[in-house]
Amino acid sequence: MKKEDLFYAIFALTVFLIRLSIFIFPEHHIIIAGFLIHHFFIGIIFSAASCFAKNKNAKLFLFSIGIALMADELVFMALGGGLDKEYWSTYSFVGMLITSAIVFLLRKKIIYFQSRIMK
Repeated sequence: MKKEDLFYAIFALTVFLIRLSIFIFPEHHIIIAGFLIHHFFIGIIFSAASCFAKNKNAKLFLFSIGIALMADELVFMALGGGLDKEYWSTYSFVGMLITSAIVFLLRKKIIYFQSRIMK
């Protein structure tokens, strides 16, 4: 399997699993010091952690999960965040589909960036 296809498979699986988990366990939130932590921010941490991974497969795995977590909530966060009701809104869901399609179309460039710039 090509590296960019593996990236997108992990990406798509992550988006599916995060959506499924929020559907099954609604209203379960991570709150630190009174702030609601969205998985968008956890995606930033995963993507940053991929820079420090020694193994190329670990880098790809962490990076794919991080990008998926960010892409899933990108439109939701741009519209102001909120709770589960807004997360499942038409705008958020369609935005996630569009963002996922853009990631699919740009997957080769994203992997080039990940492999060349984030050594």
